[in-house]
Amino acid sequence: MSVIYVVGPSGAGKSALCKKLAEQGTHFIHVSLDAQVKRYAGVAHLNEIVHLPDGWAKFWNYCLQALHQICQIKDDNIYLVDAGAGSLQTEQGRNYFIERAKNLVCVTGNEDVIYGRNSVKIQVRGDLRSKDDFMKTEYSPERRAVYEAAQYAVNTTKLDLNASLHTFQEVISAILQHAD
Repeated sequence: MSVIYVVGPSGAGKSALCKKLAEQGTHFIHVSLDAQVKRYAGVAHLNEIVHLPDGWAKFWNYCLQALHQICQIKDDNIYLVDAGAGSLQTEQGRNYFIERAKNLVCVTGNEDVIYGRNSVKIQVRGDLRSKDDFMKTEYSPERRAVYEAAQYAVNTTKLDLNASLHTFQEVISAILQHAD
């Protein structure tokens, strides 16, 4: 079993790439940390956690439970852990991923393009952030440190989903070739 962690700003394409690769019927399994947090917390929306006192710490504790469970699995699958942006809100979360940089992929791109994608995605949920708020959160110095720690990056700015997926597959292959 191998675990590959996928980070990047909201709207960069982390989930889309992980889901698409897992859908190919290979031995890739997409694990959304956000979905796991909702499952462990028994909530429908992440806002039900993060708006509590110490909400981000609670969020990270749920992430840790999910990550621990994944790391206990003994099989031949490759787990693509889609580290939703919330998992990078705490120092502990950021350090967790930085410490695993050799298995860390950053999905990134032009900040304006990513903001545009994110805006379309979250308008449906009704929690649209201003561009300033988006940039302050998604591209904070603390999060940039995680993005920059990744051994590999996939820039989705000018690529369609299939081209991005091809690049993502090449990166995953490189990580697996260099695995201990």
